[in-house]
Amino acid sequence: MSDQMIVFKRRMALVGAEIASKLEHKKSEKDRKDVKERVHAEDLMLDVGKYGGYWASEKDMDAWLKECTNEAEKSKMVEAQIKFRKFVLHCKNVNNCLNLALQTWIW
Repeated sequence: MSDQMIVFKRRMALVGAEIASKLEHKKSEKDRKDVKERVHAEDLMLDVGKYGGYWASEKDMDAWLKECTNEAEKSKMVEAQIKFRKFVLHCKNVNNCLNLALQTWIW
């Protein structure tokens, strides 16, 4: 076998190892991201659970907000519902209604 062929085979082995390493790194990053998203979703579910669970209608929302007299607590309740819809249910953000920074709460 010629020297050129030996060099070529070594080079191909290095390239193959590099590709395998990059794929493994990509997979581990994806797994890490999936775990982070799952933990975030679980935290949001716990937050929503504190305030009566998922509010399916305005009637549910009104009922829970009427029970609460603390303005800061009302804001936390609504914020938990918005985050749950945005990050867990992946609702579409129509008219920026899920942007917390743009919201002003009037009770």
